[in-house]
Amino acid sequence: MQETLDIVRAHGGAVLGVAMLVDRSNGTVDLGVPLHRLIQLKVETFESDRLPPDLAALPAVKPGSK
Repeated sequence: MQETLDIVRAHGGAVLGVAMLVDRSNGTVDLGVPLHRLIQLKVETFESDRLPPDLAALPAVKPGSK
């Protein structure tokens, strides 16, 4: 999200706020503009060396990322 805001600003745009369907940041997102969300989900996260065995058995996938 921050990358998108940076691109808008780099091209002279003014970011007045951000809207998202699902916020799964657990309240940690601060983009410096008002944030509007349809739903906020609490998502459990784990350090890479402390994954539960059943989760560690699944391949890691990052859809939508570079």
